[in-house]
Amino acid sequence: MVSAINGHSVTNSILSDAGFLDLDRVEVLKGPQGTLNGRNAVGGLINYIPKRPGNEFGGYAKVRLGDFDLAHLQAAIDIPLSDSVRTRIAVQSYDRDGWVYNVHTKNQVDDRSQMDARLSIDWDINDTTLLELTYQVNEGEDKRFNIGQIYCDKDPLMGCDPYTLGKMGQGSHSAGAFGGAFYLIANLTPAATYDMYQGAYQIKRY
Repeated sequence: MVSAINGHSVTNSILSDAGFLDLDRVEVLKGPQGTLNGRNAVGGLINYIPKRPGNEFGGYAKVRLGDFDLAHLQAAIDIPLSDSVRTRIAVQSYDRDGWVYNVHTKNQVDDRSQMDARLSIDWDINDTTLLELTYQVNEGEDKRFNIGQIYCDKDPLMGCDPYTLGKMGQGSHSAGAFGGAFYLIANLTPAATYDMYQGAYQIKRY
């Protein structure tokens, strides 16, 4: 199963988690999807489609609180710049303390902290051509027991340091990502449509 944002495959958990920020819809494609999404999409595809900018000024804000000092904040706003250019800014933060006690290190593990932001710009170049621009930034520190979690920061000489990124959540996996994409929709003739998508995401470990 492969996760994607606007049709662009993402393989890092921090990007997948941020995919629920300000969504328009979620598409679930069952079965092999290798033709359009690569050979790893043998089990299907989950495609997150963010909301596009609106024609009127407005937005929303949501706050979710819970146990273990959970605080989840999310907000988005539409800012039309002209009749042909529209922008949308969406942000969220997620913080939660750990709920598992490590008897060896005497501290709580399984906590999580994440910040996400997305800028979307739609430009009506003319009556038949639309250019969509999206730029997204993600940063987080994660101590959850995820499959594929990086528990060890390997050193060529000393091996693993158990006090920085240790086993069973002693340390944390700090990572950030940023990416931009543009999508061009052009109706060349009444019977033909040209779609082009270009995008890239870069993952950075701290």
